[in-house]
Amino acid sequence: MKKILVGLLMMVSFGTMAQVKIGFVDSQKLLDTMPSRKAALEKYKSHEKSLSDEFNILRADLEKAYADYQAKQGDLTPVLRAAAEKKIMDKERSLQDRQETIQQELQAYGEELNVPILDRVQKAIGVIADKQKLSMVVDKSSTLYFDPSMDITSQVVVELLKLEKEAK
Repeated sequence: MKKILVGLLMMVSFGTMAQVKIGFVDSQKLLDTMPSRKAALEKYKSHEKSLSDEFNILRADLEKAYADYQAKQGDLTPVLRAAAEKKIMDKERSLQDRQETIQQELQAYGEELNVPILDRVQKAIGVIADKQKLSMVVDKSSTLYFDPSMDITSQVVVELLKLEKEAK
């Protein structure tokens, strides 16, 4: 009886495995073909540069305040020296806070730019997977080997470019 159950279970599991169809895509190639991704990267770099310029101005201001303090330190009374040191420490703290805020802002901006792009990639993959009745689509960078006939990247690129055109 046990042998019959084990045999039946094996047949069911082999039957289920035979129904699974897998496709592979090169996600980097998909992203590289998208005009919207190139535009998003340019927007991101531009925003990053403006924030970097702002940060550099703040850092230069701190360095100037410190240099001024160094030059006048010997002539300052203890009260004025303490006030100047507090001013410099406040500027340092402000600079560190701004650096953290810039990093968070850049991360949020990058995510905001990427969401519609990744949604289109997902949709294009879904359309092709449905047409070819695939159970699963895997990025080929995460596999050691796959049959090249299972690569659906070119079909997804065509679908993705259609979706890009519709999004404009």
